[in-house]
Amino acid sequence: MRHIVAVSVLFASLAVVTTTARGDVTSAARAFAEGQSALVAEDYDRAAQSFELADSMVPSKEALRSAVRARYLGGQLQRAATLAAALIARYPGDAESVALANDILPAAQLKFSRVVVACSATCAVAVDKRAISLGPARVHDFFITPGRQSLEVSFANDQIVRRVVTLKVGERLRLEIAPPSAAADPARPTAQDHPAPGLPPEVMAAGAIVTLGLAGVATWSSFNTRQARDAYLANPQHPHDLWVDGHSRQTRTNLLWGGTAAAGVATVAIAVFWTRWHDHPATETRSFAIVPVGPGGLVLGLSGTL
Repeated sequence: MRHIVAVSVLFASLAVVTTTARGDVTSAARAFAEGQSALVAEDYDRAAQSFELADSMVPSKEALRSAVRARYLGGQLQRAATLAAALIARYPGDAESVALANDILPAAQLKFSRVVVACSATCAVAVDKRAISLGPARVHDFFITPGRQSLEVSFANDQIVRRVVTLKVGERLRLEIAPPSAAADPARPTAQDHPAPGLPPEVMAAGAIVTLGLAGVATWSSFNTRQARDAYLANPQHPHDLWVDGHSRQTRTNLLWGGTAAAGVATVAIAVFWTRWHDHPATETRSFAIVPVGPGGLVLGLSGTL
């Protein structure tokens, strides 16, 4: 890979300081010169840090290319690939920069995962608490170790958005990130300041408990009534007192099941129409059903997204 192993020392400090009028050109030139010295001494880690520092002060293709080479020669393929992605994005028309990036990126894609974070405002990115972006920008393209990783995207005014991603080798993910919602601004009212109208979920829960309790008593009463009926039919004389006892038990059972049904319907109505599940009821979806199970039995069902 001729673009990797060829260590060029032809990049004079003047080439760095004349790429732009912004930044501290004197400090950038000094950092670039220190990077050159470290590169000649094969201290690749210090060389890369110096070149990246120079690029952060005065962005230039020469400093960024040198940082890519130093990271690669130092065995830091992941960081070299991240810098290469920035190089090709920043200088797509520079043949040497594109060629160098294309030497690095294919090898990295066989070992790492790639993430592109697109922010709605200028942001910085850290992975597992370690800064990975070259500086504040709207788009960050970088490589991470496959597996579960924690991303932290920082905006102005200490606004932070956190994401946890799990990626495979060679997988690429694009994330669209915006600053935290303005609802967190204390100057604006929040849903907690003005709760949505309606009954708390505890009312529906109490109704469900009453319904289940009535259903349990009604079920017992049904079996008790059946026992009285069987006793009446088993007696060939059919005593009148047994008939009266059975009739009273049947009346009691009918009233209990009627009360159970009424409580169930009321509970469902409270749950669907009057319960305040959360602050945005428009997003809720719910359904319910009352299903018969056996003689005189009912099951109350409620489902949905709360």
